[in-house]
Amino acid sequence: MPEPRIGLSMRVDMPARYDEPRDALARSWAAFMADALPLARWMPIPNIGAEAGRYARDWELNGFIFTGGNDLGSAPDRDTTEEALLHFALDHDLPVFGVCRGFQFLLRHFGHAPLPCRPAGAHAGRFHEITLKDPPFDWPEPRLRVNSFHHYCGPAASDLRAPLAAFAMDEAGRCEGFYHTQKRIMAVMWHPERHSPEADFNRTLLRHLFGHAGAQTENRP
Repeated sequence: MPEPRIGLSMRVDMPARYDEPRDALARSWAAFMADALPLARWMPIPNIGAEAGRYARDWELNGFIFTGGNDLGSAPDRDTTEEALLHFALDHDLPVFGVCRGFQFLLRHFGHAPLPCRPAGAHAGRFHEITLKDPPFDWPEPRLRVNSFHHYCGPAASDLRAPLAAFAMDEAGRCEGFYHTQKRIMAVMWHPERHSPEADFNRTLLRHLFGHAGAQTENRP
């Protein structure tokens, strides 16, 4: 198998007193990648729009993580960049992992619209419990406590349509984790790179998706 070379998308920020957008990635991603995928090389991907697929090819990237930040539609250059990266990944059967906004982006791509959480603020800056149902790898615990930093929620897990399958639900039955049944695509609504009581699950999740990039190999069925 080729050396794992994973590209991470970045949020678009507009710092005060500067009339220019900046691409940004939280520093916590460095520590998380070193812990979860210590054998992987990784790099942030600038928001260059439709050219992002060629950029990924030139850098020989063979996996992607779509990170959090920016509501869908609020940063058009980022939307276009991630669309180009997703098409590149689908064309080359490469693994893709979505986090929070990345979850919402992938959800929308496959035909589901994220909806405002009700009640408003219920999942903004707090921890809550999720229930696991048929996760894509063996896991002994049926419930996890996860962090939560989003204002948009997924659909009811029972409403998720093929080729997506839900494996994590919040207390209202809304999907918080899904995988693609035919492609190497997975996504979660929580932030594994931030303080997470479910750190062991996050580590196993990424090693399952990216395989030998982890300290131990875990193959997708």
